[in-house]
Amino acid sequence: MSSNLKDIPPPQIIGNTGHIVEPHVGCVRELPSYQPYEHLVEDGIYKEGVSDKIVTFLRRVLEVLLSVVTCGCFPGWKVIDARAVMRDSHMIEQERAALRLLLQQDYDILDENCMRSLVTLAYSDSAHLQHCAALFYHEWGNNHKEAIADANSDQLAPLASLLSSINFEGVVKTAIRAANTISFYNADALIECRAYIAIIDLMSFDNREISYAATATLARLATSTKNRHKLVRAGVTLKLLHLASKGSLCIRRNVIGSLLNLTMEEEAQGIFVDHDGMELLIELFHSRDDVIINYSVGILSNLAMNELYIDLISDIRYRILIERLVHFLSSWNTRIKEQSSTALKNLSWHEGLQFAIVQMGALPVLANLVTSGSILCKRSALVCVRNMAMNTVNHSAIVRSKLIRHLPSIIRGHSKDNEQVLHAVGIVRNLARGEHLEYLIERGCASACIDSFASVEHKDKVVYEELTQAIIYFVDTESGRSLVLRGISPFTKSLTTICEYSPKLRYTCLAILGQLTHADIIPEDVIKECLDDICLICRNAISDEATLHVGLWACLPILRDSDVRRRMIKFGMIELCAQYLDHSRQLIQQLATTVHQLLVI
Repeated sequence: MSSNLKDIPPPQIIGNTGHIVEPHVGCVRELPSYQPYEHLVEDGIYKEGVSDKIVTFLRRVLEVLLSVVTCGCFPGWKVIDARAVMRDSHMIEQERAALRLLLQQDYDILDENCMRSLVTLAYSDSAHLQHCAALFYHEWGNNHKEAIADANSDQLAPLASLLSSINFEGVVKTAIRAANTISFYNADALIECRAYIAIIDLMSFDNREISYAATATLARLATSTKNRHKLVRAGVTLKLLHLASKGSLCIRRNVIGSLLNLTMEEEAQGIFVDHDGMELLIELFHSRDDVIINYSVGILSNLAMNELYIDLISDIRYRILIERLVHFLSSWNTRIKEQSSTALKNLSWHEGLQFAIVQMGALPVLANLVTSGSILCKRSALVCVRNMAMNTVNHSAIVRSKLIRHLPSIIRGHSKDNEQVLHAVGIVRNLARGEHLEYLIERGCASACIDSFASVEHKDKVVYEELTQAIIYFVDTESGRSLVLRGISPFTKSLTTICEYSPKLRYTCLAILGQLTHADIIPEDVIKECLDDICLICRNAISDEATLHVGLWACLPILRDSDVRRRMIKFGMIELCAQYLDHSRQLIQQLATTVHQLLVI
């Protein structure tokens, strides 16, 4: 029986993002779960670069020269004044009344009269009036941020119209700044009013300030799952790919940040790969800008989630991406290390890449992350090694790494992080399937698993399941059973208590108990103390033939004691066995043996 217990398949581990579908037993992947682009925009204001400062300086020089040439008659660059616009003789009375009413409002588009005035001005033929409407949106966004979330698509529809006024650059510049601010608090309304169509067109606008604000706004709109689908259908992915290698650094950051979000959609992934996106990634992976590297690694991590593209990534042409990932694990930038470790984790579930990652020297770097990285780095590094340990070819390299010496302390819960405990035990469990079982016992991994299992500290159900899967290998050896014997009473009590947490735990705990009873190392007093719990476990397994079979097999050695037999008969074990007489031949034989032992009194 014990030899078959080793064939229990590893459990599927589901990540914490809710987007994970496990394609490979025992492996873990997850999507990036953060929004990394908001820090690029500060209140919707474009960050002025060196070239912008030069243009401003030349503008002032030109203004001085014109003033000299015109003998001081040059009035300077004009600024729009809403009240001066009202004196324009070409304004119709309706527009004049709308502007007058708008000036009296306290920037509240939720007011019906204010909304009517905004519509009048936004759809006017006058650039000045449109600019006034755009300024109103901009001021409203800056001064009434708490009210933005209550705005609906109808109230933002005039803004969508203003974004399309490409003949009036000043109007568009103010409108896109307003849209940028609003996207922080109500991206859904901007999508519903179809403002994103104009924003997509503005990404390639000649004015860099407009282009920057448009790409920043689009990156934020793409944070929503329901919005991404509409953006992809609007053809934004292809336009972003064309802009990814052009323009200023700040615009490229926003473009690649948008691609990072959009490539969470399978349709966008297909467009990205079909239009030389992998070659673009190679170029971006060699960038000198940390933000671009961070976003690019996130795109690769998203692609690694899709089975359609994982084989493409494993192609020899793109192995350079994995080499760069391993290099990024040693970066001084924490965000790059976290993103790279997550990407490597998502890649490591692929059997064809597990050996390649080890060959590229990832193990020493991953071991360093486990000891000195952030919480996210530690978790990702442990999962990566766990996935690579699924391949027995990697076992020798893993046990030789310094990671092994840190596993016992993690398993005992010194990190106070159940997820780290889970994956550390998973590494031990996967390695125990190979030829290094005794070495793991020598390094203290077995005693750590046994102590952690027997401790009174509560753990998640999945941690207990993983612990029992590992312990079942250790108790099949003499040295492993001797470790259990040192704390046999609390260990046995834990077996009979924890097994009720789930059907899987019920089966594996009874299997471990059976290995101990057949090895005759559990003292009689401990057996009698836990006997009622053992009988109760078997009774609770009445709907599970395999668990009942293991439970009866575990009980056979202890039936030699007459007191044990009497208590089990009193508990109703014979009646329980009688309910299964129409099941499989193997179980019937086990039932007959058990009943025979019970009746030998």
